[in-house]
Parts: sequence; structure tokens; C-alpha cells
Amino acid sequence: MQAILDEYSEAELEVLAVWFNVIAGDSRAGWSSTVLRDERVTHLWDEAGLIGDWFAERGPQLGLGELDSPLWDAYLLYGPQAKWGELPVAVASWGSPVIYWEDRLREALLVQIGVE
Repeated sequence: MQAILDEYSEAELEVLAVWFNVIAGDSRAGWSSTVLRDERVTHLWDEAGLIGDWFAERGPQLGLGELDSPLWDAYLLYGPQAKWGELPVAVASWGSPVIYWEDRLREALLVQIGVE
């Protein structure tokens, strides 16, 4: 993800990175702020892991399909017109785990920022 941010450093983006405990070794104290070091990234820590549960419970409504566990190690890309109300507008692209879907994220991002 950092490579994509570096590559498109001039793109007008807002990135929310939500971190929480999922596997052994995850902790706020162990988290490195250099993972996503771009000024367009806002880092949030979700101690209870509520965000992963929230997305899993609403997977079908959000265009993510049925999720059998909390959503984590995922990206969700929304276009510039996206507004959050009770539920966000349709996701433009998503994938989990992030590392497997980096190319799809890059391609979808290019569409959203108008780069061919």
C-alpha cells in the first residue's frame, strides 16, 4: 500500500487505516507508524476490533458478500463521491488480504483518480 501512495504522491486521497488486534503479536505498542507513513493517511486504533465485526455483519449490504469472520487485513476503496450515512455508498473495489490484491487496488485507484 505504501508503494501505491508513493507512486501517486500527488493524487488527492484520504486514507483511513484502522488497526486492531487479530493475531498473536498484534498490539498497539507493537504497531509501527512507519507502515503507512504518508500524510494522507489517518491512523486509528480499534482496541475492541469493532470495525471488523461491523463490516462482517453488513457484508452483503456493502457489496462485500457474506463474510464468515471479522473483516481485517483488507482494503476498501470508495470513489470521490462517496458519502457515509448509516451505510457507505457502494464500494468501488475491495480485497483481503491486502498484499494479494495490490494490483487490483492500484487499477481501481487509477480509475477513481482519473489516470489511464
